[in-house]
Amino acid sequence: MLRLGRRGCSQEERRGCLAGPPVAARAERHGENGSALGRSLWPLRGLGRPPHEAHEPQGGVARCRRPGFGGWARGCLGRPLRASAPGPRVVPREAVRLIRAYLRVREVAAFASISRGCRHALWLQPEASALWRMLLERRFGDDCAEVVRRARPSAEGPVLYRAARALRQLWLGCVEVVRGGIVEQVDGCEVVACPVARHLAMMVNVGAQGAIRQAVGTELERDLEQLPVPIEELSIHLVSGGALCARVALAATEPPLALVAAMRRPHAEVERLVEGLVDYVTALHRNLLNAVREAGFRSLAMPTLCTGGIGLPIALVAIAVIRACHEDFLRHPSDFIRVRVACFDVSHALALEQMRDEVYIDFYQGPVVYQSLMQALSADRA
Repeated sequence: MLRLGRRGCSQEERRGCLAGPPVAARAERHGENGSALGRSLWPLRGLGRPPHEAHEPQGGVARCRRPGFGGWARGCLGRPLRASAPGPRVVPREAVRLIRAYLRVREVAAFASISRGCRHALWLQPEASALWRMLLERRFGDDCAEVVRRARPSAEGPVLYRAARALRQLWLGCVEVVRGGIVEQVDGCEVVACPVARHLAMMVNVGAQGAIRQAVGTELERDLEQLPVPIEELSIHLVSGGALCARVALAATEPPLALVAAMRRPHAEVERLVEGLVDYVTALHRNLLNAVREAGFRSLAMPTLCTGGIGLPIALVAIAVIRACHEDFLRHPSDFIRVRVACFDVSHALALEQMRDEVYIDFYQGPVVYQSLMQALSADRA
């Protein structure tokens, strides 16, 4: 007669448990999923039988050790493998090294969940850093690793890849496009950009300039009297913001005289004119972001500069605004400036959001994106 233990099982059953876990339990722990790749590597696993000849485990279909990757592996790598005869469930590291260069990121993650040996070969070994560097450059471009290490200097392996994805998501929240007037959208921002003419006496109380001057009050007028007239081309001057904000950034939005002379030429090329206008607006916003950063502020609210009194189309301004913000973010990914663009016109907001989403797709390949956008814009203007 068999005596039962404290947990209600017999001594023979307990001896069987001490000898080793059942086949189904081991298969569930190691997570063997079915695929063409798995069937080709089946002899390397030492299981002795291909998956279609395996015995049905008593506990049902073996599942992956990590639920997050197991469901995906069963869905796209083929039908699930069934537990087979007892034996070592170890994939040789040499086999992993041979195939890992041909896998995508999701496949690497799913393959690493099979066993500890696979995870060690794909994530933890020194050679894994080269693998993830290759996956990073294949997905995001050659300059991605340099940008990510500005934010996380010690990132390697899968951490480097995750940081690259996180920075791209962070970019969407860094540039905020809102609808409405600039004064109503200042909440939470330290600096507000105000467009001005080089001759400050020509300032008028209309548009974004008039709304900001009226909201700040006499403190802004008193600081304007201290500035030299005329101010330099594309210059930025920080003055008191009164009750509106900490500082108001006066931005000289007038086009440079050299650009105006080039536009007046009778046979000027359309492509060069478009490039000149975009470069001028981009330089203005670069100066604005640099002035805000040097003053120690990290949040900026601004209207769509150069679209009112200057009269530039929003397509040009949208490229310049997103380009300047994008370049500043890539240079300072761990110390970025949060920018909020207030669009009084709904079409301006749509153009800026579309441009921001275009940059998000190829986030780490900015020059290629802007070159294609400029070519398309020049073709439309022609």
